Amino acid sequence: MINREDWIMIKDLRSRGCFIKDIAHKQHCSIKTISRALKRQGPPPKRKTGVRPGKLDAFKALIDKALADDIRNAEVIFATIFQQG
Repeated sequence: MINREDWIMIKDLRSRGCFIKDIAHKQHCSIKTISRALKRQGPPPKRKTGVRPGKLDAFKALIDKALADDIRNAEVIFATIFQQG
C-alpha cells in the first residue's frame, strides 16, 4: 500500500520520464501497484477506521452486576448470561 508521500514521488518520477518498471524498483513494490496509482491520479483514499462492537457489549451490564455481587467464577457468569439469552 502506498501513502501520500509515495504517490507524490511516483508522480514526480513519472513526470521526469522514468519508466514504471524503474519507479517500481525504487519504491520496492510491483509494477501493477505503480500503474494503479498513476491511473487513479491521486493518493489512495483514506480508510475508515471504526470501532467494531465487541461480542460481550450486550452483556456488559450483566457481567458488571455479577462482579459487583462478588461472583468471580467465569463459568458461573457464563451460565447466567447463557440463561438470559
